[in-house]
Amino acid sequence: MTKSDLDLWRSHVSAGHRKGCLAVLNKIDGLWDPLKSPAETAAEITRQVTTSAQVLGIDESRVYPVSAQKGLVAKVTHDDELLARSGLPQFEHVLSDQLIPQRREIVADQVQRSVEEMARGAQQLLQSRRRSIVEQLFELRGLRGKNHAMVKHMLMRVQSEKEEFEQSIAKFQALRLVFGRHSADIIKSLQLRDVRRTMRERREQMKERFFSRGMREDMDALFARLGELVSEADQKIVQLHQLTDSMYRRFNAEHGFTLPAPIQFVTARYVSELQQTLALAHTHFGAMNMLTRSRPQLVQSAFSTIATRVLETFRDLNRDIEIWLKSVMTPLEAQVREHQKQLRRRVDSIERIHEATDTLESRIAQLEEVLNGLDDRSGRIESFSRRILQPDADDGQLRAFAA
Repeated sequence: MTKSDLDLWRSHVSAGHRKGCLAVLNKIDGLWDPLKSPAETAAEITRQVTTSAQVLGIDESRVYPVSAQKGLVAKVTHDDELLARSGLPQFEHVLSDQLIPQRREIVADQVQRSVEEMARGAQQLLQSRRRSIVEQLFELRGLRGKNHAMVKHMLMRVQSEKEEFEQSIAKFQALRLVFGRHSADIIKSLQLRDVRRTMRERREQMKERFFSRGMREDMDALFARLGELVSEADQKIVQLHQLTDSMYRRFNAEHGFTLPAPIQFVTARYVSELQQTLALAHTHFGAMNMLTRSRPQLVQSAFSTIATRVLETFRDLNRDIEIWLKSVMTPLEAQVREHQKQLRRRVDSIERIHEATDTLESRIAQLEEVLNGLDDRSGRIESFSRRILQPDADDGQLRAFAA
């Protein structure tokens, strides 16, 4: 294993997730010495595997010695003995038995989180609707045997509650406009074209440097500026979260909503990725690189690697922020629409009862039927989500068959 191999491993492959890495030692046919016994050759390969595992910091079982060229020749010529000696079948089994199932577990985990989120949102809506139906039933059952004046009083009270909520909706719409402006400001502050322009300007400046120290200082300044972009966006995100959190708490307190606090977006992960990329940049401008490579070649080589990583970091940051911005208001908007709809139905029900008292019992029966339907729907959602999150034996057999 060469120093460049190790640098590549540490900077690009194993950072943060070494347990999930596999290492392949290719060209083991270079150790096939006809003057040595098969046992001596096997011992040398084992020694290489042990040493490589120690240097890479992984378990020996994750290091696979192969000869890709001999494996190809063996497959073309149908030489089973040579194929087995090449080590290629063993590694192919690892890819199919470990790597693919691991990818499946990652996808399954993502699906489970999505299902949990959807089920939670659906149950919140159903519970809100159920609570409103129960309140309507309580009101209507209380009207049994009451006179016309009592029904009129109930109607005035519900209409007043509806008007009060309409005022809250007006405030909500105003806050949504503020939320939209803040969201646009955050997205604008992290546009990839600005990041590209900042990196391009710094690259041209670095080409004029004669010493690696100056280049390192330029690179530090570049990443300091990139860090400032993330930090400025983080401050705006914190302010936006405070705004939405206040909005959630107000509706919970004033209108009996049971919404949990909105998820807070954290930028620490992206700052860490930029720091790792800066550490990689420093290795490009070491003394050995300056001695062995020309300045333009060094700058171009550094930026071809670093720019890709930086842009990938900012691309992920932009994508995740947009997802967060879309999701943070959705639960509250859904609850507001549902509450508004239920208030209108309450007013309509009592108005009809006020005009014709014989509709009271029929309306109560309708609401009881709706309530039973909501309970049934809630149970079905819980059942479906449990089958996905905790699959039974039949589901396990189905997955095995699919695999």
